[in-house]
Amino acid sequence: MFKKVYIEITNVCNLKCKFCPETNRKKEFIKLEDFENIINKIKKYTNLVYLHVKGEPLLHPDLKEILNILSNNNLKVNISEQLGERIHGVSSWAELPQDFEAHQFSDENYKESFGESRKEATTRIVAKFNQILNENREKRIIIVAHSTIFAYLLSNWCEVSYDKEYKFENNVFFDGSWNYCETFKMTFDDTKLLSIKNLKFN
Repeated sequence: MFKKVYIEITNVCNLKCKFCPETNRKKEFIKLEDFENIINKIKKYTNLVYLHVKGEPLLHPDLKEILNILSNNNLKVNISEQLGERIHGVSSWAELPQDFEAHQFSDENYKESFGESRKEATTRIVAKFNQILNENREKRIIIVAHSTIFAYLLSNWCEVSYDKEYKFENNVFFDGSWNYCETFKMTFDDTKLLSIKNLKFN
């Protein structure tokens, strides 16, 4: 048995994260028939399916039917948009104001159109992160997230800035220069942060 199986139901994504390599593959969504065939082949080997590899699974037009197929085969599914990047509120990057990032750091309620403010995005990711902590007590976990949304998460316990040093309990732990990918080791007691360290690798 495998603990989990990843199935990429689409390679389409509405973000352009710097840490995610670009691809020249044709943009497409898996057909329901193909998805059901895959499920029939793997269901005896696992009870948990992750619906994401490169693309954004929530964009799939037949997501409801895909979830029904999984449910009908008694398979659990993992999709978490709660740790995802902010909703920018525009149709393309070109529509964002030049000072968008700095403005969101200086004004927690600022947002574009149908997007998320820093306050809204922070509330979302902190709630999901605390849930993960509570469900995985005494365990080591790894969270991979976009730099900005992770900075918003850190702001729940630390002093963060758009272009300055990050501090925890008045001690600098990060210079604020994001080099993808940055790694942080965090130790918690329940949901209280006890320590944080920016790890560097050669």
